[in-house]
This record gives sequence, structure tokens and C-alpha cells, in this order.
Amino acid sequence: MTQSAIVKALANNGYSNNPDTLTSSLAIVNGWDSSANVPEDFKGSLNICITVWTYPTNMTTTSERMQMMIGNIGAAFTCPIAYRAYTSGTWSNWVFANRNSQILANTNFDSYTTDGVYGYSNASGNGIKNAPANYGTLVVFHTTGAYAQLSIDTAGTIGTRSYTSSGWSAWNLYNPDKTKAHV
Repeated sequence: MTQSAIVKALANNGYSNNPDTLTSSLAIVNGWDSSANVPEDFKGSLNICITVWTYPTNMTTTSERMQMMIGNIGAAFTCPIAYRAYTSGTWSNWVFANRNSQILANTNFDSYTTDGVYGYSNASGNGIKNAPANYGTLVVFHTTGAYAQLSIDTAGTIGTRSYTSSGWSAWNLYNPDKTKAHV
């Protein structure tokens, strides 16, 4: 997706104050609105919300999906990240992610299915397989039988993919005028 396409999509959708009603993969959630349906850490800021549907051909407000919200940098220079899942007609509680650990050399992103936030560096031939970039942060979250991974690399590329019984999907990459293959 080009930078102009992302900007146009966000501009056409405007701000939302309720992530429950989002039907786009990438949106801005307005935490300044007093009626905002967001956790306290996301109030008083504009937040990025990424939604990954279990079945991307059915992107509705009643479909199973996972969301991750990235907040603005707070007073303590922290950037809140939280995720949740929608299954069987109910949203889970927001879970705040903490940096878990560094992804080790000679591992495979396919095996990362434990909820959390991980740093990674695939420089100098570290042998990390199925990573969409050489350096970045991997966020993992799941619901029953389905997993989602979100990668944010040091160049600003956001990648998402999901896992169901048929295996891992390809990485969907969002970066101005760039595409990348698996490393």
C-alpha cells in the first residue's frame, strides 16, 4: 500500500472513538473524545489501531478478529501497546503488552505464538526465518485456534499476518512505496 493510499484511507475513514466498530485494518482512534471506548492509558491522545481478521474476506463488526492499539508517548516516555480478541460475539479485555525478550538467533517466527512483545535483529546472518525485516519489534496475540503477528521494523514498515488451521498467511506489509519479501 502506498503512503498516499494509507493517508487517503485514514482521511476517508476519519477518526473513530470506538474501536469496536472499526471495519478497516488500520485506523486512528480518538482518545480525546470523552466517550472514547478505550482503556485509560489511551485517553487524551490519538492512537493507532490495527485490526486483523481471522478470515480477511469477512471484515465486519461481527467477525472474529484481533486488535492491537498503539498509544502516544506518555509522560514517562512509554508507548502503551494493548491487544484484545473478538470471538463468539464477545471482546476479551485489553491486555497490555510488555517487552518480553529478544528473539534468539536461528529461530523461526512461525514458532512465536506466546502473547507478548519481542525485539529482533536478523543482522549478520543470525538465521531468523520468516521475519519480514532485519530489525524490529514483533507483537504476538491470539484467540482460540488463531494467532496474529505484527511486526514494526526500524524503517517504519508495519507487517501483519495470521495463523489458522491452514497455516501462516503471507506478511501484509504497509510502508510508503516499498515491498519486502521474507528475509
